[in-house]
Amino acid sequence: MQCTLAVPYYNALMRYKHVLNQLVAEMAKGYASRDKWCEAMRDHEASEEVVERCERIAFDYFTSTYTSSTEDDVHEATRMFMRFLTDKEWWGGGKAPTRADWYQSPISTLLRRSQASNEIALVIVDHLAKDSALRIAVSKMPYVEQDENETVIVDTERRQTGDNIIVYGAPGTGKSYAIENDYYPSAIRTRVMFHPEYSYFDFVGTFRPTPVYLESADTLFGEDGQVSTVRGIPHIDYSYHAGPFTQMVVSAWEDKTHDYCLIIEEINRANAAAVFGDMFQLLDRKNDHSSDYAIRPSNELASWLRSEGHADLAEAFRIPSNMSIVATMNSADLGVTFLDAAFKRRFNYRYVPIDLNLNEALDEEISYNNSTVTLRELFGAVNDRLAGMNVNEDRRVGPFFVGPLEMKTLGVDVALRKVVMYLWDDVFRDSRSEFFAEGLTTLGEVEDALREGDPFCVWDIIAEARASSRDVDVDDDEADENVDDIAV
Repeated sequence: MQCTLAVPYYNALMRYKHVLNQLVAEMAKGYASRDKWCEAMRDHEASEEVVERCERIAFDYFTSTYTSSTEDDVHEATRMFMRFLTDKEWWGGGKAPTRADWYQSPISTLLRRSQASNEIALVIVDHLAKDSALRIAVSKMPYVEQDENETVIVDTERRQTGDNIIVYGAPGTGKSYAIENDYYPSAIRTRVMFHPEYSYFDFVGTFRPTPVYLESADTLFGEDGQVSTVRGIPHIDYSYHAGPFTQMVVSAWEDKTHDYCLIIEEINRANAAAVFGDMFQLLDRKNDHSSDYAIRPSNELASWLRSEGHADLAEAFRIPSNMSIVATMNSADLGVTFLDAAFKRRFNYRYVPIDLNLNEALDEEISYNNSTVTLRELFGAVNDRLAGMNVNEDRRVGPFFVGPLEMKTLGVDVALRKVVMYLWDDVFRDSRSEFFAEGLTTLGEVEDALREGDPFCVWDIIAEARASSRDVDVDDDEADENVDDIAV
């Protein structure tokens, strides 16, 4: 059971080995052997030019492989890999990583194994990394650690927190904010944005062209006729690039002690069923929150998974129980693709209601109908009128339809015009005369009428709300006076 603890480290070493293979063919040419090049890097005897080329190739590799990572993440991955090449004490390596048995020493050190039991432990780690059925069976066993004083049982069960959730509501209700603060806030997260051009290949993975350079002593010129800084003849290679969904599955699979969350913004702005493709099957979950059914991934994905040290996932790909998918959805947007029933039933839904009191910026005042009103009063009256017309709540105006910073930088008048355009173009696109005041036939006329007219036909609602508020204030004052009288 102790050997399972070494599997993530073993897989990480195999990934570094994969990066190393990209370097060896080119970088070892000036040395007697691959081992000599590794020794030169380890002993800091390689030239500055060689080190810079190694960093550039590693950076290009991480850039092309981890497509959902930021540039800072890629720089950090490159820095850690260069440390792997140059500091054997850091990762416990005693041999050049080009040798077949290079990984044995750090794994043995991690497991604290004696020389006598080292060989069988390494075999077990290798089998656990490659055999999903074996690892799943072992993961269900308690890990027992025993010393001369006591026995400690360590629970190694994977976290069972995964779920499929769609957070929906009117525009500007704060759906993204809710996800950020209320859904798996401590999870390790990746965020993607669906859009009409987003595809299965972006989400899951595909082969993409990658620039490679053949070493050359010739002077190379760019398209502008200037001498190129590239120290090699450019060629195009094709390699598999895993998408954010695949990368998240692999990360969660390797680390069962943390929650992982894939956040999809605007899930219905793309054809969600097409984007998920065969991964759609994985959305059904068992009682332990993992995928109810596994799929056999494509040959290309399976090959990439094996290169990453995940032969188990290459045979049976599934969402682990500690990975969640949380998406936002705005069904009021006219530019969306409706989710079919089969897709929707695999998600749980959380509605974010409209609460105009959440945004203090709505206390800003604006001229409307020759009077001064707050944006909260105006938006509240608009929503009340929409409710009276039986307009669905997800097509009304949320408190953050225009954000506080946007109102501060653009001004309240400009912000209000965004709401006007939304009502004109989206909510009442085909029935404008039902909502807007009579005689207003263009968007410009509606905007011009804001200060001196009632283009939304809501002034009666505002007046009634103000009257009700005054009545409440009077009742409160009378109640206070009665209390004072009693006290006297």
